[in-house]
Amino acid sequence: MVDEENILKSRILIVDDEPANGTMLEMVLKRKGFTQVETTTSSRQSIAIYEEIQPDLVLLDLRMPDMDGFDVLAAIREMEQDYYPPVIILTAESDPNTRVKALQAGAKDFLSKPLDLSEVVCRCRNLLEMQLLHKQLIEKKDRMQQMVRDRTAELWTANALLREEIAEREEIQTWLEKQNELLEMVGQGGSLT
Repeated sequence: MVDEENILKSRILIVDDEPANGTMLEMVLKRKGFTQVETTTSSRQSIAIYEEIQPDLVLLDLRMPDMDGFDVLAAIREMEQDYYPPVIILTAESDPNTRVKALQAGAKDFLSKPLDLSEVVCRCRNLLEMQLLHKQLIEKKDRMQQMVRDRTAELWTANALLREEIAEREEIQTWLEKQNELLEMVGQGGSLT
């Protein structure tokens, strides 16, 4: 299970060109105990901020000047080719094609404007909990893989030692067989020369 403290100290980035929206979301999240919330009204600056803070969750408006939400999603995916944090799209659009396009671009959820603030908090918590569980799973997988590598190295070492021991025993066996042949020859009156 995920510790509540870890959820609340997750890094959240809000990108919305309407200053009032970003300020309101930041205020609500901080009132609910989130401690690391960053807001920007500039979609272009959001990329630099993203790189700097490495957020665990992004709340992203779709319709913005300069770069729209799709452009920001593409930039995030380009930076984080293996894994990137969940992105919640903030939109007033109800067009299914736009939503499907956002999902295909990497969004994980939607919040419809005007925003229901209790829903915002719940969805943020849910996605952050899944994010943290996913991180825990990756860490466990990495630890297991390291244990397997360590154990494999131990087994290779043990195997090499066993091969050396077998080779030594074969040498001793060959030497003993020669000594027995010599003893038999001496016992039969043969010469050792």
